[in-house]
Amino acid sequence: MKHVLLIHDGDVVMHALGLVLREEGYRVETAGRAADAQTTNADLVLMDAHSGEIGRGGSVIDLKLQLGTSAPLYLFASNPEDQLKQRALQLGADGYVSTEW
Repeated sequence: MKHVLLIHDGDVVMHALGLVLREEGYRVETAGRAADAQTTNADLVLMDAHSGEIGRGGSVIDLKLQLGTSAPLYLFASNPEDQLKQRALQLGADGYVSTEW
């Protein structure tokens, strides 16, 4: 079973996205901040694209070091896809997931 670390400070989003991931067969760990994460062996890290922890260019690399992981780190947000793609590139993320309805 694949392990996903989901980092977001909103309970509703965490619950909804976590529920979808669990339904798809993933084991999901949630944390409000990267510093609160209890794991270093996630297969994927999903993080809020607007988190204050990743505010400058290339900060995803620092975050991966902090987490002690080499897992891909994807940003997610409800922004239009082109804006989210730009943010992911700017911050050095491995990819992005648009949750735009």
